[in-house]
This record gives sequence, C-alpha cells and structure tokens, in this order.
Amino acid sequence: MSYQDDIVAFRRKFNLPIPEYVTPPDISTFAFKVNHLEEELAELKDAFSDPKLSIDDKMAGIADALVDLAYVSIGAAVGWGINFDECWHQVHAANMRKERAKPDGSNSKRGSGLDIVKPDGWVGPDIMAAMHVPVDIEPPILLRAHQIIDVRAEEGHRHYGPMDINCDDAATIAGILQNRAFTASDVLAVLVGLKFARHRFSYTQDSLLDAVAYLGALDNLIQDRGDDRE
Repeated sequence: MSYQDDIVAFRRKFNLPIPEYVTPPDISTFAFKVNHLEEELAELKDAFSDPKLSIDDKMAGIADALVDLAYVSIGAAVGWGINFDECWHQVHAANMRKERAKPDGSNSKRGSGLDIVKPDGWVGPDIMAAMHVPVDIEPPILLRAHQIIDVRAEEGHRHYGPMDINCDDAATIAGILQNRAFTASDVLAVLVGLKFARHRFSYTQDSLLDAVAYLGALDNLIQDRGDDRE
C-alpha cells in the first residue's frame, strides 16, 4: 500500500471524486486546496515557534503538520486525476541522479556546499507521462511483483542489499542456529511458505503480493545460479 492508496481509500469512503484522467480544478476548488495547504503550513510554523511547547510536543506538532501537508497535497493530486505515485517515482529517480555540491558551494545556485545539484547531462523527471497514468486502476498482482523484484530491484538493493546475498547470509545464519546446511533457495522457499500460511489464516493482498514476489526472486536465483537443491 502506498500513501496514494490510502488517499484513494479516503476519497472512496467520503464519496469524493477520483478522476480517471487528469482533470484541472476550477477556481474555487483550487483556492480551497491552496488555503488548506496554507493552514497546515501555518500549523507547522506555529509548532516550531511556540515557546510554551516541550520538545516532544513541538516535534509532535511538526510531525502532525508535515503529515497533514502530505495528506492534503496527495489528496489534491488524486482529486485532479494526477497519479502522485508515478510522479513521485519519476522525481525520486531523477533526484537520485543528482550529486552533492562542491564543498565551497561554487556549483550550487544556492551557494551552499550542503546543496544537491544537477550534474552535466542530468535527465529530469517525465512528469507529463507520469501524471497521466490512471490513478484508480491498480496493476495486476503479477505486474506489481515484477515491479518489485525486477524493475525496482536497484532501489531495493540500495535500501536492503542484493536479494541473493541477503538470502546467502540468511542461509548461513539459519545453518548456524539449526546445525544443518541451508541454501539461498531454501530461504526464499520458506518465505513463500510463510506468506501462503498467513494467507490461509487471513487474506491480505500484501501477503499474496509478497509470495509472488518471492517466487519471482526464487526463479531469478535459479536462472542466475542454477538449481541448488540436492
């Protein structure tokens, strides 16, 4: 589930529009959203500047305002038929292609060594294409699993490390604990089994999605290394 999925569920509950295509807002709708965002931004500033708040209360107020800003922003996007998730992926990928500014800030338009700058040949996000992907049409589970295991594998590597190496390490640790040999494919097979066991107890689409994704990872492992079963 993404933040956009949560917003879609919210709008469905309150019977708010979820256009299938990009739909520009009218003047009153736009003004309403902008005013709402300004209210949340004011709450953020107030939480930071209120001298009577304890540190915990101050940070809780800041956190609440930040989440509300995101909630209203994503709600505006979904309400206007903009696929926020797809736009986010485009912007994130483009940002990951940037680099740190020089320590003296000489290549930063903000004049700061803390800045993140666009290198030569940098390619920006394709927002035009991303925003037109229909919002309320969820891809089939097989396609979503493919996105996780194959298309977005590099992102997973950055956050968690390579799947195959993680499974090798997990097999080694399990072998030490159980005093027997395990393989990387054993680890993935157990993960698939765990997700299906959870599905038998209670249906959640995430369990099935994880099971399919782990099956895809298992197939990738066998394709790369061969069948390691005895």
